[in-house]
Amino acid sequence: MGSTLHIGQLNVRVPGKNVETGRAMADGVAKSLARNVRPHMQYQLGAMNVRVQAVAGTSEAEMSHAIAEAIGKAIQRGGKAATDR
Repeated sequence: MGSTLHIGQLNVRVPGKNVETGRAMADGVAKSLARNVRPHMQYQLGAMNVRVQAVAGTSEAEMSHAIAEAIGKAIQRGGKAATDR
């Protein structure tokens, strides 16, 4: 059985960017996360907040990747905490 990634809601807010850009970046984040889901992940996490800082001139794709990476790290920490119980 493979892994399933379900994202109930993903909000991306980037100062100075419009709603469409935020949605496009959220889509990029979701795709990046889906590509990097480890096989046989079997834990569920609730809501999380992740803050990523980027320098001026960072592309939307780079920001999406950085956000996905930060979420991935938070998931790993949460999954480890869940398995340590």
